[in-house]
Amino acid sequence: MRPMGMHRFGGVAALRHQTISPQRLSRLYVPTVSADALGSLDTLESVRRLLRGGYIRQSASGTYTYLPIGLRMLKKLTAIIEDEMHQISASQLELPQLLSPALWHKTGRFEAMGSELFRLKDRRGNDMILAPTHEEEITKLVGMEIDSAKSLPVRVFQIGRKFRDEPRPRAGLLRTKEFLMKDMYSFDVSVEDARITYEDVLCAYERIFQRVFCWDQARSSETTWMRATADSGTMGGKLSHEFHVPDPAGEDTLLSCDQCSYTSNVECAKSLGRGTKQEEQGHQHGRDETVTNAARAGDRCASCTHGTLREHKAIEVGHTFLLGTRYSEALGYHVVPRHADPKRPERVPLQMGCYGIGITRVLGALAQRAAREFDAWHAATAQTSSMPLQRRRPQRVGFFWPCEIAPFRALVLPSTPQHMDIAMRLCTQLDGGLAVTWADGMQELLHVPNEDVALDDRTHQSLGSRLFDSDLMGYPIVLILGKHYDQTGEVEVRQAGQPVRYAKCHVSS
Repeated sequence: MRPMGMHRFGGVAALRHQTISPQRLSRLYVPTVSADALGSLDTLESVRRLLRGGYIRQSASGTYTYLPIGLRMLKKLTAIIEDEMHQISASQLELPQLLSPALWHKTGRFEAMGSELFRLKDRRGNDMILAPTHEEEITKLVGMEIDSAKSLPVRVFQIGRKFRDEPRPRAGLLRTKEFLMKDMYSFDVSVEDARITYEDVLCAYERIFQRVFCWDQARSSETTWMRATADSGTMGGKLSHEFHVPDPAGEDTLLSCDQCSYTSNVECAKSLGRGTKQEEQGHQHGRDETVTNAARAGDRCASCTHGTLREHKAIEVGHTFLLGTRYSEALGYHVVPRHADPKRPERVPLQMGCYGIGITRVLGALAQRAAREFDAWHAATAQTSSMPLQRRRPQRVGFFWPCEIAPFRALVLPSTPQHMDIAMRLCTQLDGGLAVTWADGMQELLHVPNEDVALDDRTHQSLGSRLFDSDLMGYPIVLILGKHYDQTGEVEVRQAGQPVRYAKCHVSS
């Protein structure tokens, strides 16, 4: 037997203490709505499915309520992020969301943020802001505590709500006024040490996005995420990278080389221009070429010199900045470096970095890809079906979620009350490893922890309506007990991205 569904990283480890038995859907608040109820809502199809499936509800323009299964997915995302942050020795804390703007005036960002900054007054008339980010606050916190390089490096992160008064919230979770974000801040004594920290975080981010955007059942070969050179903008610093999910709904434009790993936001991309035959011959003979900062699709790559730049629309989900001393100098926080003269110690400003991941935006980007994967699979299935068109079922809508992020990794679906006993035993067996024998004689071990198994005990509802709900829930594995089981003793097994199969399940009495 080969194990299936077992991953090195348990995406639900943080949830294990909350429940020790399968989740009965009759006890879970999942308010689904019909397509007709949404009417002509002008938003992305993936957002319509999140609304229909009971993941989210819109409270006002740019603000959303996360219902139990949407919140469950956010917790899985944060568990992965926390795990990788701890791997690079970052400590978790929580900073206030309501801030005084005094430090923001010192760094000049109060004016630079303009109308995107939520501003308010307390009852005494004091100015306050809702935090869109925390560079000033964390610099003050660490700067007041650290006096010597002996206490460095410091790496801290938080996961919390952020606020920006977006003029045009759009595309559901992709651009909102309130959002969940992971932000990390690093403090080092030298440029060299800060660069080491920066590289550590880049590697951690690559591991995070590799885990989050991992579709074992993907039909398409499209890239799931990209790292791009970026402009630092108002954040400051001289080194910056963005992490993107290629998607037609994205607001950013990337240029990437088709021959090497070069990828950059179009705002700061470089190229060798269009590259005529004469220019290419000149390059072959070692002539100097002019690098242009106004790169566009079709230009020759300035990195490898022979590739062609291709354009991608993309959703930004993460950003890293090597800030240098911008904030520490502006706010006056310095440390005594190592090997300083004890009689006349010279103090140097802290070297900083900041690193963000938009967690709710990651969920929106995941929904975009998960909906496309679902549609691609069922379109391919329909093309190969021998059933006459007039007898085919209406178009199905749903998601193919990655296993680590899906609300639940498995569903056990008894079609009648008479199947409940065997359904409960299947749930129990999945937790320890369910041995199955397929129709071709091959054996496999299905293993899903109890807290990541859902039991659809709503046997008073039709099987068809519950299968429709299961599509929207995007379970990687669905085990169905129905007529086929009654006739043959075989369980119907639906695995995302695979044809329906039947298996004998070896269940203990």
